[in-house]
Amino acid sequence: TDNKRQVDDGPFGAIGAELRMGEHWAIQGWFYRTADLDQSESANASSRGDASIQNAHLDLTYYFTNSRWQPYFSFGGGQSMVDYKDDVPYSENDNHNQWNAGLGLKVHLTPGFFVRAEARAFRGRGDRTDVATYASLGYMFGQEPKAPPILDSDGDGVLDDVDQCPNTPAGVAVDEVGCPLDSDGDGVPDYLDQCPDTAPGS
Repeated sequence: TDNKRQVDDGPFGAIGAELRMGEHWAIQGWFYRTADLDQSESANASSRGDASIQNAHLDLTYYFTNSRWQPYFSFGGGQSMVDYKDDVPYSENDNHNQWNAGLGLKVHLTPGFFVRAEARAFRGRGDRTDVATYASLGYMFGQEPKAPPILDSDGDGVLDDVDQCPNTPAGVAVDEVGCPLDSDGDGVPDYLDQCPDTAPGS
């Protein structure tokens, strides 16, 4: 927390959602709430005492890559509310708008789950700048599983899902189903046939 708030730093919880738009851009919405923060030891007699802080903001995020490791920059705006305890003088709440900007890294663990680490600064009324650092676990909904690629294991130019002779030696001419050519129809493929012009029926 900014020193002007006269409350100590502390942990917070957060929940958020993101809508990805293409390969690089996304819209994010977040809500934070801190634990109860103690009055700072440096606070003067007129300080309003212990408090908790809530923050909600909407951001535009740019991902520099679209791979497993995705560093990003994010910026946006929202509102912060400082909730002072009721048993201290001057206990009215303090609501104000804030701008924010952050840098982070998103790492995909599986096709659905990912982790995110980020540092973000919030700038609001009264020249107060709060800073938050956090790590989170997320899940990406709405993905369609990709079909595994169809290979050509023997390299004969016919894909495995069609190839009826899957182990053709390299360089052997094949037909449309991947089997070696047998020009004289004697049941011996051309690359092994030592008598390539055998008469039909022989």
